[in-house]
Parts: sequence; structure tokens; C-alpha cells
Amino acid sequence: MKTFLSFLFSALFIFPMAQGYNESNFIDHHKIKAKRGDGVIKLLKKYDLISHQCNIDAFYEINGMKKKDVLYAGSEYKMPISIYQYNKQSIRSTIGKDDWDLAKKIAAYNRVLRDKKIKRTYYLEDAVLYVPVHMMDCFIPGKVKGERVGPEVDEKKTASLSKEVTANPSSQAKEEKVSSFEHVATKAKKGDGVFHLLKRYGLSSNSCNQKAFYKINGLKEGKGLYAGKTYHLPIRIYTYNRESIRSTVGRDDWDMARAIAAYNRSLVDNGLKKNYYMEDAILYVPFHFLGCPEGEKINKDNKVVAEEKKVYLTNSLYGKHARFEKESDDLKDEAYYVISGHGGPDPGAMCTHGKSALCEDEYAYDVSLRLARKLEANGAKVFMIIQDKNDGIRDYPLLPLDYDEVCMTGEAIPRKQIHRLKQRVVAANNAYRKSKGKYKKHKLVSIHVDSRPTHKRQDVFFYHCPGSETGKKLANNIQDVFRKKYKIHRKNGAYHGTVSERGLYVLRHTDPVAVFVELANIRNHMDQKRIIVPSQRQTLANWLYEGLTK
Repeated sequence: MKTFLSFLFSALFIFPMAQGYNESNFIDHHKIKAKRGDGVIKLLKKYDLISHQCNIDAFYEINGMKKKDVLYAGSEYKMPISIYQYNKQSIRSTIGKDDWDLAKKIAAYNRVLRDKKIKRTYYLEDAVLYVPVHMMDCFIPGKVKGERVGPEVDEKKTASLSKEVTANPSSQAKEEKVSSFEHVATKAKKGDGVFHLLKRYGLSSNSCNQKAFYKINGLKEGKGLYAGKTYHLPIRIYTYNRESIRSTVGRDDWDMARAIAAYNRSLVDNGLKKNYYMEDAILYVPFHFLGCPEGEKINKDNKVVAEEKKVYLTNSLYGKHARFEKESDDLKDEAYYVISGHGGPDPGAMCTHGKSALCEDEYAYDVSLRLARKLEANGAKVFMIIQDKNDGIRDYPLLPLDYDEVCMTGEAIPRKQIHRLKQRVVAANNAYRKSKGKYKKHKLVSIHVDSRPTHKRQDVFFYHCPGSETGKKLANNIQDVFRKKYKIHRKNGAYHGTVSERGLYVLRHTDPVAVFVELANIRNHMDQKRIIVPSQRQTLANWLYEGLTK
């Protein structure tokens, strides 16, 4: 049974603490040399700090400047970013503030700085944590305890400083926001109608999107489109404020925020948007998420029909993600057998990441759960052959090792390898025989993380049973999906993953058609990102789902 202490290996989990600020870990403020033409607003914008008035106030305060003072090229200035010595336990204990949401925001901010190459490495690697003043309630370490430097941003007050300050829509009133937005533009293709164009962007299920399309393009309803002509879609473009979707769009609605995040992810996955909103700070928000009347949908004949109520499913294996929305019944006649590699006394491939251990079974299990949840959401019957009732889907990078995984039958996992393999094969085959008459299609996937020399970078690759044409076809289907996705998401578009036959025990002895997946080389630094980043694990699961159900 896993205890709370096992979570301490994660970067964001800590012992309970008193509220306050831990100045003992504070080092200094981040410093930068002003370049020719730099102003305060320009510097703050570069570091995503202009959406809070207290950052502006703090800049003048910590540099001993007055609001009317100007910057001098070549001079060094302190930024309203506190540098902390990361204590290798958690962000919360490092800064002395027990706020989980705050810790996630700080982690995301440090990731953004690294991705923008403002900071060379991530805080988990160099133990240097950057914390913007506004995230600490405008508290500046080193000043009188509890002293703040100003309230949250007031758009009217800061408008006189620079137009850049008011460019962030997160702090505008709703009426101002709607009138000032740009909309996503796209060129119509040959044969496109309004419905097909909206369907491409996932907008066809709400009648108000269609009405908005005609309105923002100045078209009469029923008017046709011209191939090659650019049209504006009912999708508003927001500048993401690097804090949350809710504060960006000005709506305190958690479910809506999750739906918007999922929508932006789908655009990236379908090649309609190059980067995810957390990478380029560009958030796409469909009109119906903010302005549509409820209860209206349209069918292919453009007739209004009653909107179906959302249906939710529950599976405790998914932990915090136990409750999830049912997406469809597309897979109601299909059964899937998901085997997460290793587990129990066998952690599989291992290596170190900084001072933390990376273990194959933990990451294979997390991807397996995400895949199973997606399959189940679309109506499939899913058998999780290896289970850990304590883990669930985990949304943090470093997954601590434990040994409490068991077989779906409730039996402990044997220490001897051949016995472990036989146990999961028997469990899968028994489940298959019991459900053989209930479902038309049966597919098995065994998910692993490979271990090769550190310098060897590899793409996701697949094995199938020797002589199995159905296994080969299944593996090729998944590979095709990965190849297409790589063309969209990798800069050079190259994909080097392979499909080959291999006489592995699980492939040779399981009854359903089977495929064996190797997600990454756990020892390679670049490959590690594929499994460490939670969103990457979800992407792997989504692509596996698409290939398995092709």
C-alpha cells in the first residue's frame, strides 16, 4: 500500500506547512541588461509579466526608480521575478506557501521561460526556481514581511503607460473583449460549404456558430463560399495570460476551461494549429463556448435539434480522473486488453533523471490508463490486465516507484519473469474467452518503455507476432498514425519508428490479435521528455487510440 511519503519524489508534493513565505531559499531577483529601445513595458512583456499591475509597480520599487524614469541601454535592472534555490522536494516547500494551484502555475511559468530560451534549463535540472512577484500576491522577498507593492492590474489605470498593457484580454470587461477580438481566418477549399468548413474545426454542432459565421463575414444566410477566399471563423483568439484559461477569458467556469483546453489540443492534433496554447500563448475559443444559447444543435441538414445531455462514466482505476465524459458508442462492439509492462516486484527499465529515478512500469502504466480511459469513453470494453488501485492517471512529471501493482485477478505479480508473463497471458486469454461472444472485435496492446544506450534516440516502434498478418496490419495502422502526426508536430517531420515481428512470449501466447509498443528510450534525455511530460503521455495515448481503432 502506497503511503503519502512515496509522493515526496514528485516535484510538487510536500509535507503540510504553515502559510507564509520562505525567505531562506530566496537568492535574488532576476537581472537583465536593457537593450537600445527597451522600455519597462517591453521588458515585462518579454517575460509575460504585463498583465498584473503589481509587476509594473514592483519593477520601479526594486530598482529604486520613479514612474517617470527611463531605462538606459547597457544598464542592468532587476526584474519582478524572485529567484529561489529549489529544495529538491517541492515548489510549495521551497517558497513556503502551501498552494497546489500556485505551484502548478509556477512550474508552468518556468517551463515557458525554458521553452522561450530565456532560462537555459528547467528548475528540476538546475534547482533554480523563478517566481514572478504577482504569483506571490505581489510580495517582494527581502522587504518588510507582508508588504505588497500594489493591487491586481487595473486596465484604466495602466492604459496610459502603454497600449501593450491593455493588449491582454484577460482583464478586460466582457463587452470590451468581444468587440476587440480577432477571429481565426482560413481559406475555403474546393467543394467547401459553410457546414463542412465549420465541421473541419469542430464547430458544426451548434447553430449559433453558423449564425456567427455569416455575421462576422458579412454574408447572408445560405450564401455559398468561394474556393481560395479567406473567411473568418467563429473562433476568438485570446492572448493566453500564462496563468489559467479562466482568467484569460474572464469566466470562472472550470468545465468550460477544460473543454477549451481539449478543443485547442484537438486543433493541434489535427494539424489546424501549429502549437498548443501553453507554448505560443495563443488560445482559440469557439463562439459557442462563450456566447451560444443553450440547448441548440444542428444536424447535417442544418435543422435545429435538441442537444443531448452529457453522460458521465466512472472508473476508480483512473484516480482523480475517475469521472469522465462519454464521447460516443463507436466502439460498443469492441473489446481491448491493455497490458502495462512489468510492475509489482519488477520496475522494468530504470535510469536517473537528476536525483530522481525513472522506472518503466510507472510510465507505461500511466499511458495505459490514459489509453484505456479514451477507449472506454467511446464505448469499448476495456480489460486492464495490470492494475494499481492507488496510482490513477497522474498529472505530474516524476512518477515515484512503488511495488503494489497486481494482476486484474487480484493476485500478486510473481518475482520470476516467466511466471509474470504466464500470469498476464492467462488473465488476458480468460477475459477474451468469456467475452468472445459479446464483442465483434478483440485487440490486445502491451505497452513498454525501452532501454538502450544513452546516446540512442528512438521514435515509438512496434512488434507483432511472427507470421501474424492481423498483428502486422494492426501495428502498421498505429505506425501510420504516428508517421502522420510526426509530420505535423516534429519540425523536420521525420519519423523513424519501425514495425517488425518478434517472438515475445505475450505476442505468441495471447489469443486476441496483439501489438507490442515501445514508447521511448528511457535513458535518452530527449526521449525522456516524451514520457515525463504529462501532456506528452496523453498525446501518446491519443495516437495509440487512433491507430488501434483505425
